[in-house]
Amino acid sequence: MLGRSDFPKEYAHGKIIPFRFDVTEENYSFLSRFNDIDTLFISVGWGKLQLFKDMDESSITNLIEVNLLSVIRIIKLFYSKINSDDN
Repeated sequence: MLGRSDFPKEYAHGKIIPFRFDVTEENYSFLSRFNDIDTLFISVGWGKLQLFKDMDESSITNLIEVNLLSVIRIIKLFYSKINSDDN
């Protein structure tokens, strides 16, 4: 499980390994250590409740970087596994 902040200890579980990571970083290579995964759940997202006409340029850039680019980068890294006929 990736998170920008520390994973709450009360949710600790033997099958969940928390990693601190900021999805706005461009280098996702550390995810390549996960060769044997059976589930990929992506729930990254960022938003601010405001009218589109009131959004400044940095808010638009952050929204695209977090909600679109990070998901594409993660899927690209795991695409061969996702697209495989292997279990």
